[in-house]
Amino acid sequence: MNVYDLSRVFWDYAFENPDKIKPNHIAMYFFAIEHCNRLGWKEKFGFPASMVMEAISIKSYNTYIKTLNELVEIGFIEMIEKSKNQYSANIIALSKNNNANNNALDKALIKHSTKQVESTIQSTSESTVQSIDSIDKPIYQYTNTQSVVGETDSDLQKISDFKNFLKTQKPIQMDRLKMAHNFSDDQMNLKIDEFVEKKVSWSDDNWLSEGDLSKNFEFWLAKNPKLPFTGFTKWTKEEFFKDIQSVSGGQQISKATLQEFFDHYREPTPTGEMLFQSMKAWDTRSRLKKWLNNKKQFAK
Repeated sequence: MNVYDLSRVFWDYAFENPDKIKPNHIAMYFFAIEHCNRLGWKEKFGFPASMVMEAISIKSYNTYIKTLNELVEIGFIEMIEKSKNQYSANIIALSKNNNANNNALDKALIKHSTKQVESTIQSTSESTVQSIDSIDKPIYQYTNTQSVVGETDSDLQKISDFKNFLKTQKPIQMDRLKMAHNFSDDQMNLKIDEFVEKKVSWSDDNWLSEGDLSKNFEFWLAKNPKLPFTGFTKWTKEEFFKDIQSVSGGQQISKATLQEFFDHYREPTPTGEMLFQSMKAWDTRSRLKKWLNNKKQFAK
């Protein structure tokens, strides 16, 4: 059992049963896969309600338990041990539902691809080449060269390319989202910056194509419509260091490592602000986590 097999079977079932699979089912099931993966693919594992609700932005415990029970009923999750209340964890196992017809979605995708190619052939040869190329166009192809512990060359390049793509190559989609959320151009750019910087910081940026990137942004924006916190741009050095101490509390991080992190991000930029203040969105906790991960990789 692996991520690919579980994902393929799930989407086969979802294609055949669109009336049974809702967004909450998708979010919860794929979070369960991600959680299981991070635990080293344990056969049985805890699935705390508070953790899941926060991760997939479910506000109601009743919605959480209803979604979980439906996934159990459908056959994608096996309930090993029910929690006694909402403050104790359910013990679950991932289950590979074999009731889906794995040929139905394949045939539909092939049929759609054929129609797409036939449609593009009717256009000019130049636009045909561009259209076919865009179907499976990868977003980037970079080597992960280490520049400093906090950032890598590929991180910086990806951040730049992802932002540029969303801001310049998807005008119709962005205009629709601006209208839906009542955002100005500047506010939409802030959300794009926040999305890209957080996703790259969390190493959650493995999009397969440009279309996958734009769809993920729209899905994320629906769950995170609030404009990003910008108060950090007015922090003093002392306030920045205090925030670092706050988010690192309880973790076994040496004072020397925290000082390195602080010294790097407090470096002045040409505009006079500290490095961390030059970013459109900033989250000390996630940035420190990225720093520690890169430090481990750099030490190998």
